[in-house]
Amino acid sequence: MTDNNAFASLDLNLLRVYRALMREGNVTRAAQSLNRTQSAVSSSLARLRESLGDVLFETTAKGIRPTARGIELWSELEPYISGLEQVLVPAAFDPSRFHGVFRICMSDFGVLEIMPRLFQQLQTAAPHVQIDVKPVSEVDQLRGQLERGELDMVMGTFYDETGDMRGRRKQVLFPCHDVCLMRRDHPLASGELTLERFLETRHVDVVHQGMTVPVFDAILGSKGVHRRMALTVNSWLAIPFVVAKTDLVAVVPIELTTIGGLADQLCVRELPVEMPRRSYGLMWHSRDENRVAHKWFRNFIAAIFGMAANGGSA
Repeated sequence: MTDNNAFASLDLNLLRVYRALMREGNVTRAAQSLNRTQSAVSSSLARLRESLGDVLFETTAKGIRPTARGIELWSELEPYISGLEQVLVPAAFDPSRFHGVFRICMSDFGVLEIMPRLFQQLQTAAPHVQIDVKPVSEVDQLRGQLERGELDMVMGTFYDETGDMRGRRKQVLFPCHDVCLMRRDHPLASGELTLERFLETRHVDVVHQGMTVPVFDAILGSKGVHRRMALTVNSWLAIPFVVAKTDLVAVVPIELTTIGGLADQLCVRELPVEMPRRSYGLMWHSRDENRVAHKWFRNFIAAIFGMAANGGSA
């Protein structure tokens, strides 16, 4: 239990250490981000623990993780710290002089589609920016990572969401179109692709960390139908190579059908089932809505990949 006068004696610089530790999950990386020594950060953490009356972080094999009380305290403190930073940071922002890291969750397919073009532009506009790509996991885990500040944003495909978006913001970049992919001489490559034929054949799909079934199966289940799953993998980029050499079929974004130089070995067909509207976009925590560097980076991405930038409507 913290002292009622804890605020009166608290060194507010310790809150910067708290934020760095929450973001990095590692004392050494937190020290680097603060341009301080590891021992100085460890000393600050000891003082912070004493001031706030909790150990705040536990040691793990991979670094440190916040305690339940540490997460609870940070959820209360962080919005005020971010607000104060936004007030004090000068309005002018020069991306060419900005040194910072953006932690983005995205799939291997997203990296291939987005990063070459994005970095081609960043080399000129913001040459000191670093991007740290994190692996995709199930939705609840991603929400938790955004909430805890472990991610700056998520880039990926989103179905039209009518659920709870409190604490999160989303920006659509461009629409997605899914197709059925198979080898060129597959039995389903000719004749009418009926739903019955589609469901009877064996499928391959992607299952990311923490997921139990592919997203597409949840959609089919809501319609009361099920397909025959034969193989799940953790990489979108593997799928064209798998279907080119097997009798398996896959439901993939149409952009994936040209990857790997296998176009002459593959057949692309429209799905025999209506899919919900889906788009590729960004998601971030609402506390970052007006963070200067974050906002600049989101706008930079939208200018390159947004529908208006590609000839569509914004």
